[in-house]
Amino acid sequence: MRATSGVLLLALVAAAAAAVTFDKGLTTSMKAGVQEDKLFLSFRRVGPPRKLAMSPPGQQVVMSLAFPGHSRFSVVLDRARSNVVVESLINGERQTQRVAAPWVKPRKRVMSLLVEIDQQANNANIYVNCRLMGSLNLPKAPRDMTSDLQELRVVSTPNPD
Repeated sequence: MRATSGVLLLALVAAAAAAVTFDKGLTTSMKAGVQEDKLFLSFRRVGPPRKLAMSPPGQQVVMSLAFPGHSRFSVVLDRARSNVVVESLINGERQTQRVAAPWVKPRKRVMSLLVEIDQQANNANIYVNCRLMGSLNLPKAPRDMTSDLQELRVVSTPNPD
């Protein structure tokens, strides 16, 4: 654990596409940032997918951190239920947590989504359109999901520009 607290701000301009793709630039940034005490995942203008046939229906993966050893940390918009979902998969065991977010609708653009992670306290604050929607206790902070950050992979919704 580092003595100083650091901050990583990832700004994403998310697309209106349903698929997520490997993001080499974010993977490089995340390898450094995930080691810090504070981690900020920031997404702007997250549009609904062009096709409403999502898997599972209504859920849109905004970003997912894939760690070796069958561990994953994902941020998902559940547009059918107006929720932001944080999903932790640790050694094959899944834990899903939801925060109600009335601005997350099937055909509506989310202007801003911020996931503020305090990795020392294992908690996350979820903000949608600059308003706090709620806080979650994480089973594990992303930096504690692996000791081998070289194998970390980030997938995200592609940028339309």
